[in-house]
Amino acid sequence: MSKSKIFAGAALGVVLLSPVVHAADMPEYIEPAPIEVAAGGWYLRGDIGASHQVSDDIDSPYWDTVTSPTSFVDLHDSQWDPSWFISIGFGYQFNEWFRTDFTAEYRGKSDFFGTDSYDFDTTTNPGSEGANTFTGDKSEWVLLANAYVDLPSYGIMTPYLGAGIGAARIEISDFVDYNPINGAIGLSDDTATWNFAWALHAGLAFELSQNWTVDLAYRFLYMGDAQTEDLLAPDGSNPTPGNSFHWNDIASHDIKLGVRYTFD
Repeated sequence: MSKSKIFAGAALGVVLLSPVVHAADMPEYIEPAPIEVAAGGWYLRGDIGASHQVSDDIDSPYWDTVTSPTSFVDLHDSQWDPSWFISIGFGYQFNEWFRTDFTAEYRGKSDFFGTDSYDFDTTTNPGSEGANTFTGDKSEWVLLANAYVDLPSYGIMTPYLGAGIGAARIEISDFVDYNPINGAIGLSDDTATWNFAWALHAGLAFELSQNWTVDLAYRFLYMGDAQTEDLLAPDGSNPTPGNSFHWNDIASHDIKLGVRYTFD
């Protein structure tokens, strides 16, 4: 056999075997497993805030018994001072747009101040006129079950809307009715009332990491009615039965700053 035929056969063998060699040398392709993204998770939350509190004007059943065409009571001022609150809670993020939580909240004392003037011309109070000042404190415990809808995000910021229902325990303390003209004083024991409560939320959530979220929100909170007991004289007597005081539709405009920690 000539050398040329030997070289030609060797070259043909190299060409035929080269695809097999290259195929054996190539690494096997393994498709990566899909990354699972958690739909939600349990979280803890804590909030602090400031409140601007409102209610219907103070009223008393006693005023209804003494008013007439010739007798009246005029209320000139009736307001609650701003206050603070703190709350804790836990919740669950079901998916990227819906979550719920339960919160327990203590609301610090809000001072009340009111004034009135009166002119009584009745059989029991002929020609009696004067003025009163009212002072007292109000604090609350509030329990709420809340649900939120998270709107489309902008970077780390997610707007949301929400609503809640629950109960509010309103305590009225240190209530005093003082008449500066005759020096009369009426005092009430501390009283507490449980009411149905509801809330509306609107806020912005800032996701700092997979676990930590900062929350800035506005809330309207409705807490119901409250009242004092009958006011007593300093000696414990009650010269005018039925002279308790009432507030209807107590509500609060709240600004909250909070943090949420979501468990992995």
